[in-house]
Amino acid sequence: MNSASTQPITLQRASACIQVFLIEDYQPVLQKFAKLIQSEYPRMDLAGTATSRSEAITGVITHQPDVILLDYGLSNESTLDFLSQLAVLGRHHILILVGDPYPPELGRRAASLGACGIISKEAPAELLLHAIECAHKQGQWSALFTQKNLVIERRHSSRQP
Repeated sequence: MNSASTQPITLQRASACIQVFLIEDYQPVLQKFAKLIQSEYPRMDLAGTATSRSEAITGVITHQPDVILLDYGLSNESTLDFLSQLAVLGRHHILILVGDPYPPELGRRAASLGACGIISKEAPAELLLHAIECAHKQGQWSALFTQKNLVIERRHSSRQP
């Protein structure tokens, strides 16, 4: 037996396919976003889902996604204290999914803890997909969805994927 055959095989995923991990505890929302992301294959792929913090940590370590969509109200708790734990688990960008209304200071606080942006759960599907792409490519996204209009602000970041 030669030594080459005993080397572990490492599979490389296509860099063009954005691996998205979804953390959401409300099943209808989880299913809606999972279906949307899966419909974008091969541009995006659903790397995994979690409905709790413990599942999320295990899933992120296992799948090492490019982008994480994190429910702001996971288990009816603020996820800001959980955000820094996720941020150190790999090289990924975290978008926070928020319901309307949400605290005005959320974007600034989330960014200081490692999130690259926030997006409303009520945002149009095209906008959510665009936010995922921007988070992956540019490392920064923030969006505010209001009742009257949609204000989008994209900022470039020095953080590289």
